[in-house]
Amino acid sequence: MRRPRMNFLPHDSAHNHVTGESVYVNDMQASSQMLEGHVVYSRLAHAKITSIDISEALKVEGVETIVLAKYIPGQNQMGPVVHDEICLADEQVTFIGQAVALIAAKTKEAARKAEKLIKIDFEPLEAILDLETSIKKGKRLAPPRKIECGNLEKGFSKSTTILEGSLKTGGQEHWYLETQSCLAVPGEGKEIKVYSSTQHPSETQAIVAEVLGIQKNEVEVEVRRMGGAFGGKETQANHVAAWASLLANATGKPVKICLNRDEDQIMTGKRHRTLNHYKVGFDKTGKINALDVDLNLDAGSSTDLTMAITERAMFHIDNAYFIPNLKVVGNTWKTNLPSNTAFRGFGGPQGIAVIENIMDRIARHLVKDPIEIRKLNFYKEDTENTTHYGQKVENNRLPALYDQLTKTSCYFERRSQINQFNQSNKFTKRGLAMTPVKFGISFTTSFLNQAGALVNIYKDGTVQVNHGGTEMGQGLHAKILQVASSELGIDPKYIKITSTNTSKVPNTSATAASSGSDLNGMAVKNAIDKLKTRLSEVAANVAFKGNSSADDIRFEKDVVFDSKNPENKIPFPEIINLAYLSQTSLSATGFYKTPNIHYDKAKGKGHPFHYFAFGMAATEVEMDTLTGYAKVLRTDILHDVGKSLNERIDLGQIEGGFVQGLGWVTTEDLKYDQNGNLLNHSPDTYKIPTIQDIPKDFRVEILKNVPNPGTIKQSKAVGEPPFMLALSVWLAIKDAISAVGNHQFEPEFSLPATNEVILESIEIIREKIER
Repeated sequence: MRRPRMNFLPHDSAHNHVTGESVYVNDMQASSQMLEGHVVYSRLAHAKITSIDISEALKVEGVETIVLAKYIPGQNQMGPVVHDEICLADEQVTFIGQAVALIAAKTKEAARKAEKLIKIDFEPLEAILDLETSIKKGKRLAPPRKIECGNLEKGFSKSTTILEGSLKTGGQEHWYLETQSCLAVPGEGKEIKVYSSTQHPSETQAIVAEVLGIQKNEVEVEVRRMGGAFGGKETQANHVAAWASLLANATGKPVKICLNRDEDQIMTGKRHRTLNHYKVGFDKTGKINALDVDLNLDAGSSTDLTMAITERAMFHIDNAYFIPNLKVVGNTWKTNLPSNTAFRGFGGPQGIAVIENIMDRIARHLVKDPIEIRKLNFYKEDTENTTHYGQKVENNRLPALYDQLTKTSCYFERRSQINQFNQSNKFTKRGLAMTPVKFGISFTTSFLNQAGALVNIYKDGTVQVNHGGTEMGQGLHAKILQVASSELGIDPKYIKITSTNTSKVPNTSATAASSGSDLNGMAVKNAIDKLKTRLSEVAANVAFKGNSSADDIRFEKDVVFDSKNPENKIPFPEIINLAYLSQTSLSATGFYKTPNIHYDKAKGKGHPFHYFAFGMAATEVEMDTLTGYAKVLRTDILHDVGKSLNERIDLGQIEGGFVQGLGWVTTEDLKYDQNGNLLNHSPDTYKIPTIQDIPKDFRVEILKNVPNPGTIKQSKAVGEPPFMLALSVWLAIKDAISAVGNHQFEPEFSLPATNEVILESIEIIREKIER
């Protein structure tokens, strides 16, 4: 695709990534005493543990220790929100992949040999492996949540048409390149240092302290970088950290655990699969009057972050549309599968898929182009601009996105061309869809919207920036470097962003909810503002001998100067030395909390988001009706990132998010057998998108001249919102299937649209034609 030429900083450690010099947890060697950790997990989905015998396994040469639940010195718990997730199974197992025992050995081979000698007797119990069964048996995780506005009864009564239906959405494996990994190194006394591939160092610190039965100040967690995360390391990195720390504590030696790909996919949770039911009422133009939705999420075996994910799905059931009378109920259900967890979009994709499918159904019922129905129902700027939870949609970019993208994508011209193509081709059909996204930015758990930073300036004028965010490949450190460089007015080469460390910046929130730059950028700015205030006093009163006012001091191009008397200037390193000689502190902490964030869960009303990010995508696909294979011919994306902090990184995030979403809606289908075994737990059977799946013609643009007020450098978050734009692929495939019956029959459809789903939908339409 065409790339603009820009003078932005490259991705943090880009050179080291390419050369292989970047250090990840699995590259670390703590000492010659370091042991390999290994996890023995359940092969049954639900069973009572009647006995465990490790005596023979302990005799294997090279095995240092085996830890069972009864040997845990602290709490046998690692639930991040609700303590319903045990660290090691003791009385029963509740999913395949649940940890039962931990082995520390000199080699991985010795650990695996020992595993084969551990004797565990189970008494099988009934396992619930799908949502339908869990719902039928009433296995609720928690009471349902509800958000409601308007009057549903009146809304349906004034509607000329009412449609009802259901939609299934599938789970998704995170498939980060670096699997779950941790190195735990015991220190003096009770101290332990944990090198973890985690998005949430402070929570990892807390979980490790709990299982070891020690105070948090004894645990230091450090994260240099992760090789991908996508939400899968927000809570579930805690598991490997807890296990490695238990083994390190038991042996007094460093222990490293790095799951292999099969272990990782078997043991970890996924995106929540859903089963959703809806009833929508609309008038003869397609304007929605009422919507009633029941969302049902598969939580897996325990709570994890399911309730927060459910809430975000409920918040996004409207997507980009004003619906005056709306009720959405979020239901959560337990199954005997690994606890499902955070994944890019955090419930948003599941909620948005429901409303976008509804928009498509309304259009097909009225024999109109779906984009016409979408535009009709868009949130407006002065009226019809309040969500079902009571927040006003401000700085609405939907009209600008629609106007620009319909023109640049030649949407209407291509619609006509596709219709002609489909009339002329029996076994190959094309489809086109254009979908928007409106995505709320902030943690929906309000108190998490805070961040800290520590900025140190050394006597040579170099700067060290510490902040609570973690780098997982998304370019956060590069953006923070740009913020620090801009605020201090010095070249980035004089600034170093350090590893994230709980001993430097405590009590941090996870790097999640697309808020890493928003929160940590503002915290770093706050620390630098404090330092600049001190340095301005030194410049005015010491360097310029009282001939300048501190209010007029500026920091630009490695120089500190008086804006009213530019001849009064001094190089940045020299002002730092003067400040040191003047006994001025050259270290400052920073803090930021997002303003005006609140939400009343009981009332279902509030202002849970700082702002909304918007985007729109138009996608054209070509489908082989004989094989069900669909390829993306072209995708046009126009996305709102405010005033971009780094356009190259933001473009990469938009492209990457879209392609990951493409996998969710097409090829990524989790397959389980009747016993709960995941059948496709490796790259040869689980199909993430490859270079062949990326749109052949991929045009990605950033919406210009739309600064975002009240954020760092007027920017917007970009990590999650583009994921939902892949729904344009899903609905373009549906459009192509519809063309098989000349758009006379609506396809029966689910997500993902695998080859099998496509062929089944085509066959149903062909049967209807024959009737």
